[in-house]
Amino acid sequence: HPDLTGICSIVKEEGSVVQGVVYLINQDVLPLLDEHEGETYYRDQLETKVKHTFVRDGDSKSMEPIKCWVYIGHEGRCDPIRKPTRKYMEMLLGGSDVLPPEYTNFLKSIETIF
Repeated sequence: HPDLTGICSIVKEEGSVVQGVVYLINQDVLPLLDEHEGETYYRDQLETKVKHTFVRDGDSKSMEPIKCWVYIGHEGRCDPIRKPTRKYMEMLLGGSDVLPPEYTNFLKSIETIF
């Protein structure tokens, strides 16, 4: 039922915060990522400031703005009426060790299907 399920996405809004991880990758892998994300997401480039939190000691610092490739969900798939699958939510929660507890709790509160 992939046509009925919801996904997470980035909403471009001045001053907003996106929770996640930034990876340093070789540009050669972008076509592979594009293929993996399929028709659900499109790739875009955003300039952002990254707040880096060191997992070991909890210290954090802000860094200079950087350009990041991001995948943004197509509007039809981001309809708030759509619900993510349990498997999709489990994948998101797999990053709980590097996400703020408030955000992890927010994700856990989202109703899932299938």
